[in-house]
Amino acid sequence: MGTSARGLSFRVVFDLADLFVVGLSLDLVGAYLLAKGLLASPSVFSIRSASFWGDNPHVVVGSAEDRVDALFGLGALLAGFALQALGYFLALAIASSDDHSACDGLVALGLGAAVAAMVLLVWRLTHDRVVLRTITEIARWEVTSSNDPPQRTSDPDAGRLASYAQAWRGGKRSGETAADYLRREFGIESVRISDPEDG
Repeated sequence: MGTSARGLSFRVVFDLADLFVVGLSLDLVGAYLLAKGLLASPSVFSIRSASFWGDNPHVVVGSAEDRVDALFGLGALLAGFALQALGYFLALAIASSDDHSACDGLVALGLGAAVAAMVLLVWRLTHDRVVLRTITEIARWEVTSSNDPPQRTSDPDAGRLASYAQAWRGGKRSGETAADYLRREFGIESVRISDPEDG
């Protein structure tokens, strides 16, 4: 595909070398997402290290967000390495002597940027939903003793999940019960009431 204007012409050619640039872009995005939790501000670290009665909801929410970011980051890294390896082996298998123009390099860079932007967009669109699912799963586990392993319950504990959600998003109204807050903010109907005050 090509075009010309005033005697200038360029062509758009996708080459095996483009796989290296796309793979590198995925690796850069993956490295950023993996390191994102380590780059938190001092204020975030201070509230995560504070002591609360029971457990620290900020630690739970932060750990859930770190896990989600790490999963996306690891996936991007693995995909990036796989694309670079694929490009390398294909380049060896199909050696080409064609010269590459500067336009080909720009096409490769544009393709890499587009793929990186797509990964970040998917992460942005799904991040909150996956974090909510993760902290909901954490609230399903009940610790009854320091000697016994935690037990998974069918429904999340309303009080714990509400405290996690508040640490993550805030917004609980004065006098609002944990169950009402979860129903209003997240549409969660099925919860376990372990403390009558949470109802």
